[in-house]
Amino acid sequence: MAALHVKGQILHNIFDDEIYREGMRTLLLEAAYEYEIPVGEIGFDNNHVHFMADICLYSRDETAKLLKGYTAKKFFEFFPELKRPKYEGGKFWGSGLWNPSYYMGSPKNFENTIIYIRKQKYGERKGQQTLLRAMPPKPKMPPISDWGCLQVFILLFYQFHQSL
Repeated sequence: MAALHVKGQILHNIFDDEIYREGMRTLLLEAAYEYEIPVGEIGFDNNHVHFMADICLYSRDETAKLLKGYTAKKFFEFFPELKRPKYEGGKFWGSGLWNPSYYMGSPKNFENTIIYIRKQKYGERKGQQTLLRAMPPKPKMPPISDWGCLQVFILLFYQFHQSL
């Protein structure tokens, strides 16, 4: 599990706007689903986002590239007004959404990191589902008494041949 911190380009306070913030939250979860990167807590400040993610088999650079690239491309597709020229009210004329830098580290204390993320200006809302909490628990193997006849036969057949 890694903690990620990604800043917006030129430090525009776009996440003070709930529409943009919730749009980015949705896109971040979409990207995480697309690339099979489970995301935990998400917290926004006015111009950046913090979140927990299990980067799995990806490198840190690859994870940042995948998540930042996906979210930026889709974000500007959904909110093209942000790319308009400055005189038309645009904020990102001639630039990308994200600052090229990012921070990604393995927290020494998960609980404190989660608390920190939740305490962001727009931290995780209570009861909100994230991918980690929305995933159903792995099913437990039922007791043999609940198995059908075929499964019991296969188990017994396997045990019999192992003892030969």
